Amino acid sequence: MAGSKGGGERRDREEHYRRAALAHPLRREILRLMPEDGEAEAVGIAAELAAVPGHIAYHLRVLRTCGALQGVAKDPPAPPHFRPAPQAPWVRKMLAEFDERDREDDQGGRD
Repeated sequence: MAGSKGGGERRDREEHYRRAALAHPLRREILRLMPEDGEAEAVGIAAELAAVPGHIAYHLRVLRTCGALQGVAKDPPAPPHFRPAPQAPWVRKMLAEFDERDREDDQGGRD
């Protein structure tokens, strides 16, 4: 039984980290731009969002660390590419939760 408590705490920390990673609006936009069955790099996403590639690269690394994205091996000097992690169905669910909360906040602000 002692092991189950530790496992629950680890899952809670993991869930907290995932929510914190997706709480950033730019990271959510990056995830929305990621092709379902393809890959993207920081420069291409930065062009889509009119953002600095270095900032996008940082956020891509955070999303990879939390398990939302996975890196795609490329031969150097090619820049790193990323794609949605197939083992991360939680990403779409969390994005939908954030979208719902944003809609509620927008509606509450109109009253």
